[in-house]
Amino acid sequence: MLPTNPAEPPTFTFFIYDHPEVNSGQALGNSRILYSNELRHCDPDSVKYLLEHVIGYYPFGKTLREYVFNRERFQTTYHERDEETGLDYRGARFYDGEVGRFLSTDPKALDFAAWGTYVYTLDNPLRLVDPDGRAPQDIIYSTTRNNDGSITLNVTVRAKLINLSHSQIGVGLEHSIESKAKNAFSGSFSYRNNINVNVNFSLDLTLINNVSEIGENDHVIAITDDIPFQENSHPAGISKLEENIALVEGSLSNTEKATVAAHELGHNLGLQDDYLNTGNVMADVKHSGSNPKTSKTDRMYIFAALANDGNSKQKRIRNMKNESGNSRNDLSDFIKETNTKTKQ
Repeated sequence: MLPTNPAEPPTFTFFIYDHPEVNSGQALGNSRILYSNELRHCDPDSVKYLLEHVIGYYPFGKTLREYVFNRERFQTTYHERDEETGLDYRGARFYDGEVGRFLSTDPKALDFAAWGTYVYTLDNPLRLVDPDGRAPQDIIYSTTRNNDGSITLNVTVRAKLINLSHSQIGVGLEHSIESKAKNAFSGSFSYRNNINVNVNFSLDLTLINNVSEIGENDHVIAITDDIPFQENSHPAGISKLEENIALVEGSLSNTEKATVAAHELGHNLGLQDDYLNTGNVMADVKHSGSNPKTSKTDRMYIFAALANDGNSKQKRIRNMKNESGNSRNDLSDFIKETNTKTKQ
């Protein structure tokens, strides 16, 4: 920070985290190195560096080794560590990195009954974070500014796939959907003063057997029986703009299911139908082609805010308009609203 007295030399403090240039709160974000510099008489040759705090961690947050000159309070995943107790304050409750467990009951314990009320990040701290002590969240996006001025944007959507139809789904359907989505939403676009943004999109889709396995903020792709006529058309799939539930008819082939699922995910991300452009994932299944894509305009619409700073579209990518606050309820309500047939 800069001194309040202009006569004093300016001092700056620098932090190095696990993942450089990642939006705050969207990655593991453990503080690893804290150092400061001091510039005297505006002479670059007079810069002095002071290493203040270096720390390494075990996966659940316990300190592995450290060097301390001036201890940093905010350590694992941007949370404050109490010096007296060694506990991390996570908002809703305290966390003990020594044992990898919270010290009080989860306020949302009913949503994670199968895991226990004290478990941290579903025992997967290398991939998940828990921003406020209530529920784990996935690592959704990160941005890297490259030497040539371009931006690389990595985006992951975590979702569950469930078969609610009387039909058998083909082996590996979840991987087919992941592949279609990656192909459809990855690509590049030009943003603000012709900055090139390269998007690496991935869908982390888990096949589940029971609705109880749906997390509170999960995207859900449900394979169903007949979806009735909606506004004078008989859709192969259906979803709502910027929400987190998509339905796909089970009578389709596996290839068609994957294409329709990617199309409905596009609606979840905020895209409208685009029936005029053959080969676009937002066209109908007959005209989208074997490897449908989004247009550069569509990619800019979805990802531009993330490339900028991520904050304004944080919930758009993670859980959209989660109307009830619970994805299981949203799925049930949407099935009833559309009169869709299922085996349950």
